[in-house]
Amino acid sequence: MAEVAMQSERFGLCITPEGTRKPNPDWKKGFYFIAQKAKLPILLFGVDYADKRIQATKVIIPNGDFETQMQEIKEYFKDFKGKIPENFVYE
Repeated sequence: MAEVAMQSERFGLCITPEGTRKPNPDWKKGFYFIAQKAKLPILLFGVDYADKRIQATKVIIPNGDFETQMQEIKEYFKDFKGKIPENFVYE
């Protein structure tokens, strides 16, 4: 996927890192490594079901410090409320 991104004039990919509709503290990691390899920013789009809004106010530039940046990503999403908010886990 990273090679496709690097060869494309325009490229967009949306991945939901939780990867499930049940509580899951182990988010998928591939989105981070695709962005890092392709030298692309990660744009965080938060969907707030309660307020009926979508917000994109944070960009992460992958720097290889996966654990720290993943915690920053999870922290960003903690204030958004999903349809079933108790299913959100950000440990």
